[in-house]
Amino acid sequence: DIDFDYLSKRFEISGGSIKNVVINSSFMAAAESDKVEMKHILRALEYEIKKQGKIVSKNDFGEYAYLI
Repeated sequence: DIDFDYLSKRFEISGGSIKNVVINSSFMAAAESDKVEMKHILRALEYEIKKQGKIVSKNDFGEYAYLI
C-alpha cells in the first residue's frame, strides 16, 4: 500500500519531480518483477531530492525510514 496522504504532507516537490519519482519507482519495481510499493517510491524520492543538490537523511522519511 502506498501512503499518498503521508507523501503529500511530508514532501513538497514540483510536478516534474513527481513525474521523475513515478517513472523511477516504476523501473525499480520492474527490475524486481514487483508492483510499485512504498519502498520504491521512497527510494526514487530520495534519489530525486539528492539530484536537486539537497541533503537528505533517513530521518527525513519519518515512520518510513526503515524502507530506505
